[in-house]
Amino acid sequence: CTSDIRGSERALRVALATLRAKVPTEYASYLGHAQRAWLAYRDRTCEWEASGNPGSTMWSSAVIACTADMNRDRVKYLNQDLRERW
Repeated sequence: CTSDIRGSERALRVALATLRAKVPTEYASYLGHAQRAWLAYRDRTCEWEASGNPGSTMWSSAVIACTADMNRDRVKYLNQDLRERW
């Protein structure tokens, strides 16, 4: 599970950096705000998804799996945005 989340976080960093390099300076702050809001959303969503197993090792596993899944979805979104808009 930890290698899955590490890989998804690495892919997320790369996709975000690639998009940042293409976004005009006047829009960069919007991307930064959107990414911070998305990270908070991801974290709360994954806590909610795991809430059926509070305090157990299943809770940690569920949060990790959810986070990795949401990271992969975000990478797809950022890459699509890069292709279609910038």
